[in-house]
Amino acid sequence: MVDDSVDAVLLCYVLHHAQDVSVVLNEVRRVLRAGGLAVIYEDIPLTLWDQGVCWIHNQTWRGRTGPCTFRRESGWRALFESFGFEIVSETVAVALAQASRIRSTGDCTF
Repeated sequence: MVDDSVDAVLLCYVLHHAQDVSVVLNEVRRVLRAGGLAVIYEDIPLTLWDQGVCWIHNQTWRGRTGPCTFRRESGWRALFESFGFEIVSETVAVALAQASRIRSTGDCTF
């Protein structure tokens, strides 16, 4: 891909698998145009349940991708800022709660 050639980059649950996160984030910086947007989804193990799920995920994937590195919000924030990214927005995705809400209200269209 050409330098400064894309308006947006989407990384969904990728960085915790990266054995050298700097390679991935440097590549994102390289291809993003000035003012471009990087949308990044990552697991943040806040509760004991989250930590257990992340531990199981790590056990499942470590043989294929190497050990996973899960960070708290402050760790991700510091990492992104250290690479010169400006954090424009942060959102906590609660898939189970949303799925439950959709099921209970019936407002799901197929």
